[in-house]
Amino acid sequence: MRLATLVLLTAAASISAQPAPATPDALTSVATANRKIVRRWSLPGDPRGVAVGSDGTIYVGVAEPQAVLAIDPKSGAVKHRLVLDSAEIASTKELVTLRTNPDRTRLYIANGSDESATILRLPDLAVLREITMEGETIRDVVPDPRGRYVYVLGRHVHVYEAGSDGGLAERCGDLYGKRMGLVPYI
Repeated sequence: MRLATLVLLTAAASISAQPAPATPDALTSVATANRKIVRRWSLPGDPRGVAVGSDGTIYVGVAEPQAVLAIDPKSGAVKHRLVLDSAEIASTKELVTLRTNPDRTRLYIANGSDESATILRLPDLAVLREITMEGETIRDVVPDPRGRYVYVLGRHVHVYEAGSDGGLAERCGDLYGKRMGLVPYI
């Protein structure tokens, strides 16, 4: 099993690169005034994306074993693990990016070459929606700050209207951007 390290930095530390301490398996606390790492945890798998929930829970997408981990921000303990897919069925979910909506009740995951995006409800990691785009590597999924749209980046930018129930409808248009209607996504 491969181990990786999750590091929390102060805002100032994210601007200037600092060398990592020599003990990767230990929880490390460092004063924030000196622009150093404030916490470090070892994680199983191959981490690809990170987001923070409304209660401070840290959500990490790991490509191996294709899962989302909910991590306690104080202890570094994995509170919950949701396996989205497994290598046994030839999945290619890469969990390229993780984003939350403004009120941090949804987690949007771009799955890369799996040609899909996943929307989870927070904090319980319930799967609300899987969007597939055949033939398009999904590089990012971004919710509109007002909660009205969800933008999915593949070879094109796909714009979905977000329903309050977690439902989506794709906003279609011609080459000139004229609105042609909504296609429900079920």
